[in-house]
Amino acid sequence: MVYKDEQVVQTTIPIDRGNSANFSNFHAQDNQQTVTLLQDFLNDEKLCGSCYIWGERGTGKSHLLYASCKQIPSSVYIPLLDLQLKPDVLTAVVKFRLICIDDIDAVACQTDWESHLLMLLENTENNGNLLVLTGNRPPVDLDFESNDLVNRLQGRRVFKLSSASDQTKVRMLVDRANERGLTVEPSVAEFILRRHVRDTHSLMQLFDRIAQVSLESRRRITIPFLRELDEFKFD
Repeated sequence: MVYKDEQVVQTTIPIDRGNSANFSNFHAQDNQQTVTLLQDFLNDEKLCGSCYIWGERGTGKSHLLYASCKQIPSSVYIPLLDLQLKPDVLTAVVKFRLICIDDIDAVACQTDWESHLLMLLENTENNGNLLVLTGNRPPVDLDFESNDLVNRLQGRRVFKLSSASDQTKVRMLVDRANERGLTVEPSVAEFILRRHVRDTHSLMQLFDRIAQVSLESRRRITIPFLRELDEFKFD
């Protein structure tokens, strides 16, 4: 959970200080309208309420939540894939202006979580909070047992993130290399993309491993270099 505030949520909070995600380094080419709508939502100081962002794994949902937290001084980020969290954490976050809850589909059919999510949605407008939630499907397709929760989500602003195009993924790999002080030619990025996983989350994890080997061996990332790695030896 990442947070920014003078007050501390009374729970164990692992803070990822190294996460560089922000709006300026989000590749929005395929999702510019969604990003613009989210920023408009965050920038209205008089606004309170909630929105829901959905998309497949690797479409950048967590990136946008981190970016949102960096934009609002009083904010909290709660990843529901973190199995150490308990439902009552949702009662401790109302002091924050912005509440970001990632992967709500992870707690579907868990009664305590569903009831706490519903309560938070109901109280958001009264408390003056901004609430941004993410999931992997539109509200109507989520496996929640609570119809009230589904209906509440459907009544909020719902934004969709589309999967990045191959062209966007190539730019993401090139930029990822630049962030690490490395150089990757677009043709090399295309080679990686043609031969490996397509979702951007897994693709970035793969590239981080490649970058680590490159730095340790002090070798440039080229196609001959990649062919020596286990991940590419099948080619």
